[in-house]
Amino acid sequence: DQEHAATHWGDHSNWLELNRRSLLRVHTLLNSLKHAPEQLKPSNDDVNNIDSYPLGDQRSLHDYQLWAGVDFSMQEISKNARNAHFNNINDCQTIRNQNQQAADASTTNKKSERRGAPQLDIQSNLKHS
Repeated sequence: DQEHAATHWGDHSNWLELNRRSLLRVHTLLNSLKHAPEQLKPSNDDVNNIDSYPLGDQRSLHDYQLWAGVDFSMQEISKNARNAHFNNINDCQTIRNQNQQAADASTTNKKSERRGAPQLDIQSNLKHS
């Protein structure tokens, strides 16, 4: 009978606390805790065993975000990801290299700017999704 079916939260009197802690772990692992609702803010007890719940070892969180077109810590999703167009997983190294080159160029520009040299326009060379 649907009306009297058991629920997973009915098995645990402390389900709300267990759910809060699991959400906290997810936000911590995805570096999105600063965007979590206030009631999820962790205590020391909440994060004591966070190492017991690691991410996998096939790829880094950064590589996954490159592939998926998302940034959990900034709560951003690319236009391609919104349309379910994902990067080829093998292209992650290329994307990572492009991002590093852009970051290196940006650092060089900031140093040049401080010395009074004209700033290079790197934005026109970057791919935007």
